[in-house]
Amino acid sequence: MAKSLYDNATGTTGTITLSESAANFSFLDIYALDANGAVISVKVISPNGKKAILSSALHTDTGYYSATLLNISGTSITQSYNKQWYSNTSVANKVKVIRVDGYK
Repeated sequence: MAKSLYDNATGTTGTITLSESAANFSFLDIYALDANGAVISVKVISPNGKKAILSSALHTDTGYYSATLLNISGTSITQSYNKQWYSNTSVANKVKVIRVDGYK
């Protein structure tokens, strides 16, 4: 059964604070909005002290691709290198974490 550790419908960039340590869970499901507003997700097994990449597929209608590196430690998930690409141009802080669910 999933336990909600973070929930923010509009999403956030930077660092989020979980309601409980990642060390207490077998895996986390992390959900975010990409630059086009599509929901993307990643599952991280044995999450405490891990890094994960959360990325979108290339949106063929707009040509955009979004990705961020997640650093998971204790009650914090910090985004770094959070970018959106279009052709050779990149824009920072486009992936927004909206929810984190923990599973024991």
